Amino acid sequence: MILIIIDECHRSIYGKWQEVLKYFHSAKVIGLTATPTPEAYAFFDKNKVADYTFEDSVKDGVNVAPIIYRIKTQITQEGGAIEINDEVEKTSKITQETQTIKSKERTEYSSTELNRQVVNLAQIRLIITRFKEIIYSTLYKDREPNFAYIPKTLIFAENDRHADNIINQIKEVFAPEFKNGLPENFVQKITCKAGNSNELIRQFRNNVEFRIAVTVTLVATGTDVKPLECVIFMRDVSSAVLYTQMKGRGCRYIDDEKLKQATPNATSKDHFYIIDAIGVTEHEKKIPNINDKNQKEPFPNLARLFELLSHGNLQDEYITLLFNRLSKCANKGDKEELQRFTIIAGFSLHSFLEVLSDKIKNFPPFNDINEANQERKEALNPLLTNTIAKKQILEINAGFIKTIDTADIVISEGFSKEEAKSYIESFEQYLDENKDKIEALKIIYNAQNITITHDMLADLQNQILTFNPDFKTSRIWENYKILNEGKGIESLKKDELTALTNLISLVRFAYKQTSTLKPIVRGYLSGFNLYAGQAQRPLNPEQTELLSVIAKYIAQNGSLNLKELKPLGDNYRLGIINIFGDQANQELEKLAKFIIKEAA
Repeated sequence: MILIIIDECHRSIYGKWQEVLKYFHSAKVIGLTATPTPEAYAFFDKNKVADYTFEDSVKDGVNVAPIIYRIKTQITQEGGAIEINDEVEKTSKITQETQTIKSKERTEYSSTELNRQVVNLAQIRLIITRFKEIIYSTLYKDREPNFAYIPKTLIFAENDRHADNIINQIKEVFAPEFKNGLPENFVQKITCKAGNSNELIRQFRNNVEFRIAVTVTLVATGTDVKPLECVIFMRDVSSAVLYTQMKGRGCRYIDDEKLKQATPNATSKDHFYIIDAIGVTEHEKKIPNINDKNQKEPFPNLARLFELLSHGNLQDEYITLLFNRLSKCANKGDKEELQRFTIIAGFSLHSFLEVLSDKIKNFPPFNDINEANQERKEALNPLLTNTIAKKQILEINAGFIKTIDTADIVISEGFSKEEAKSYIESFEQYLDENKDKIEALKIIYNAQNITITHDMLADLQNQILTFNPDFKTSRIWENYKILNEGKGIESLKKDELTALTNLISLVRFAYKQTSTLKPIVRGYLSGFNLYAGQAQRPLNPEQTELLSVIAKYIAQNGSLNLKELKPLGDNYRLGIINIFGDQANQELEKLAKFIIKEAA
């Protein structure tokens, strides 16, 4: 028996590989894909053997989940305008020749024309600047703010030229963070025009100096860069398959030590960020029809159309197509270039079209390419026989890239509220389903006057993470903050992120027992002062200082006995024995109740 396993089967069942499958028609075939299409389902007669979801892969620790951060700028959302006397760098899409001009008229451009017809360097620079500013202030607050070790970042650009513009702005924005200049390999382009792409991808994966890669679609599929932690979309995507593949570049899990080899200031990769600077996460995607046999052949482009007509292919369909293409050039083309065409050709494009429009009505029928077709040739020859004029028309038709540098502003930014809502609903559902099963949850839910111990909290944390590795305390906290727009929720400071008692605060908040969310460790002194004021014996300054350190340790870890105080050192363990003797463990429990209750 022959067994064929097809990887990426949503596309590999077509093209040249289809011939292989036809040749081995009797073989057993298994298809693997993360992005199944209707065509793939049809090919396998809807025989789905296994369904392993992305959520399953996150729970199993194979992948990590994304967190979406949206940046909206005015120009990205609404477009802009080239004003009179603005300096414009005008580049031909065909010849790549560039000239710097002063705009003679006001020209508006839409958001969809951005980075296709008009490049605004300020818009690119603003997005890159905001990304730089949020790396350590918002995204990775727990890391040493070292810009030589920013998280490995992949940026998707509109096209190769857009990629170059992004790289130039990255160099400008990040250079001031380096005393000796930006490292040579800090940012690089990985596109078809950038050289050995496989070698560049290998370097991006392993080279500590290489922090940002800019691509179009080359790194969108079939690449595995596990240290990658940020994916920035500066181009929109309509294909559901391509979008899933693109954002999937950041989801690969990596061992902590291996991550640190690539990013020395990192701790672990338990999620990745999608920085959406274009709105790609906010609209529906479509499934492309890869094998549509009824799809019509594309019309010839203008260059091919000139060639066909010049060789006598003067049928009505081609002449009408030419008329429509030239009309578009005349109405939407660059005005200065149209004036240049008039000088080159000796007639304006509008006048040529007027004459052609009248003559088309009286053309005799077209029968064969080998006939004279004199009337048709005479109508078209003024353009078809003028090589320079045709070249000018091709340039007008292809268009020009106009590069400007006019101010842009951020109109909104932040994490996705919808994503946070879904995340919190899942977390709260878990708490509700386990409120009678897990000891710490049972105590909090029923508001029992029972001390929550370190072991209880450790067990709760372990069970939560076993259920979903993405339910890390700091991540839950941030999602509550996003969902509630920060109201009543205090941000965790760097030294508070790992406190085990944060779970108590989160669970109380989730069970609606408190209207605010704050870390217990931050308010431990209030509980300690109440405890000290009600102590049966007065405490001297030395004892007070010793107990306050223990109080903070309890506020971080939950109620502890003498044995569990060992990490603090023998001085603290022996000190509390000297103060309370045989009652030391009871006093520790009493202290814990004051601290945790006061923080409620």
